[in-house]
This record gives sequence, C-alpha cells and structure tokens, in this order.
Amino acid sequence: MRGLNIDKLFGYSPQLTKEDIKNFVNAVVENPGFEPLKKDERYNLLVKKLKEKLGENSECNKYRKSK
Repeated sequence: MRGLNIDKLFGYSPQLTKEDIKNFVNAVVENPGFEPLKKDERYNLLVKKLKEKLGENSECNKYRKSK
C-alpha cells in the first residue's frame, strides 16, 4: 500500500504545515457530522494515515476509544 499523498488528497500542491494537517484531522474527528462515517473502514483509514503523517502513530484511535 502506498503512503498518503497530501497533494492528491487536496487536488493541488498546497504549502501545508503539520499544524494545518492537525487542524484538518481534528475537524474531521471531532465534528459530529462525521459520526456516521466512523463505522466506515475508509474513513478510519484516512484518519489513521493523516495522523501517521503527523507522527501520531500510537494515538490513531485515541479519540474513538474514548467515546
């Protein structure tokens, strides 16, 4: 499996910082509108890959486990 390509994710080559990615992940994980997607394997893989990009490998499921 290839790694997550942020350029392809957003459709262009932005100058994203780790803080930008972290804010995006937090918005997706903490927004109640995404709650139904938490059962979808693809959603969980996306969140996991984004968190891996941030170096949060050990905490990928921290939010979901606390709910």
